[in-house]
Amino acid sequence: IHEDKGEYNIARDAIAMTKQVFVDMGLTTTLREMGITEKDKFEEMAEKAVVECGNYIVPLTKEDIIEIYNRAF
Repeated sequence: IHEDKGEYNIARDAIAMTKQVFVDMGLTTTLREMGITEKDKFEEMAEKAVVECGNYIVPLTKEDIIEIYNRAF
């Protein structure tokens, strides 16, 4: 990844490259691929996850985690 691409494009490229590594390893890359076929449990999942995510550099709220799940669906 070239430094001159700007932070946003560098981040997008890094995400794409990471996803490709997962694909190459035969790992799932979406919640659907993991067998989660409905969004009805996202709130419950987020409530459990937010307890674990509170001490990071950027704390995540339940709403943040639900958004991540929606994007990963």
